[in-house]
Amino acid sequence: MKEITRRQFIQGLAAGAAGIGLSRVFHGLVPEAEAASDSAPEKAPASSSDFTLTVLGARGSSPVCRGDSMAFGGSTSCYMLRAGGETIFLDAGSGLLSAPAEYPKPPVFLLSHLHVDHILGLGMYSWLSKKEAETTIYVPAEDGDALQALDGLYSPPYWPLSLTAYGSTVQVLPHGFPLQIGEITVDGMKGCHPGGVWCFRIRFRGKTLVYASDFEHEEPYFSELIEFSRGADLILYDAQYTAEEYETKKGFGHSTAEKGLELLERSEAGQLLLIHHDPFLTDRQLLDREAQIGRDNVRFAREGEVISLSCTENDAVKETIAGNVKTYSRLNDGTWQCDDYIYQYRLEISGRMPNAAKDSTFVYLSNIEEISFEQAYRAAGISSDLNDYFAPEEAVLVEMN
Repeated sequence: MKEITRRQFIQGLAAGAAGIGLSRVFHGLVPEAEAASDSAPEKAPASSSDFTLTVLGARGSSPVCRGDSMAFGGSTSCYMLRAGGETIFLDAGSGLLSAPAEYPKPPVFLLSHLHVDHILGLGMYSWLSKKEAETTIYVPAEDGDALQALDGLYSPPYWPLSLTAYGSTVQVLPHGFPLQIGEITVDGMKGCHPGGVWCFRIRFRGKTLVYASDFEHEEPYFSELIEFSRGADLILYDAQYTAEEYETKKGFGHSTAEKGLELLERSEAGQLLLIHHDPFLTDRQLLDREAQIGRDNVRFAREGEVISLSCTENDAVKETIAGNVKTYSRLNDGTWQCDDYIYQYRLEISGRMPNAAKDSTFVYLSNIEEISFEQAYRAAGISSDLNDYFAPEEAVLVEMN
């Protein structure tokens, strides 16, 4: 293994701006500098086009609290995404205890699976105790009740009360993909892990992040993940073991940095953040592994760091079209935007109105996959019945000929 000098070790502890080629702010241990008075992560993005990832916890299997693990952190899996005014948590390990106290909109949780290290933070999550607060938690519960799946841990005798018995309103729902959270689109893929796991592909205004924690690189799962990650800007990938260690850990449900590098290359993605650090690994060992890889776009996650994948208008918009009713845009991720709404489909609907001499064509941007001609023309200002009109988030008329 490539050795690093003491100077390189200290630089690694303070690593921030050098990063992996994405804009970042690092809030971890900084030698010879006073610690920040407030350890909470950054405030919500100032612009609706900001897309940030905050690493609240990247340790795998069990939280740790040791002096030799302060740079990379000891909290278990929890990652906070903020985009378009929305807040999404990827898993809810002990890192959740460092989450902000307030949100512009109710937060949403996407749980990859229900092993204890990934839901450990929910019980002490202060937001759940606020009377006016709302929270939605999506869980993998295909074969049973979604709430019952969480209550396996959060109920007596293991915990004093169910999550829905806290002061706030908590909605627990099963995964269903694609999932739309404001302007954010989430797709899911089943991974390889004891008991099952979900990987997530998250898109916002032309930028894409893939989350693959607790993923073992067995086939056909690994090949499927390559396609699932195709062209992503950032991949978070489980790298708990080295290739040598993995030989004695097969079936444990985790992967290696070597397979992460293969995923990065074969998926033609931009950046790789290695996650789910083994609880026995020290800062020096993780820095050694990072130095051995020696690539600017690959790095082991550090608790507290903030990575920005922020979109400019040019990043998001592929083409702007001047319709004769409304101007609208085609986005790089294949969706459509008009005013403040994102739509999955552009529908051209043709037919003949009663007593008309020729056909008419309506172009709708829509989150409804199919709209009949009768629905289209009645909603285009023809009907006097308000029930015939689409809500803005359902569909909008942009061209009428």
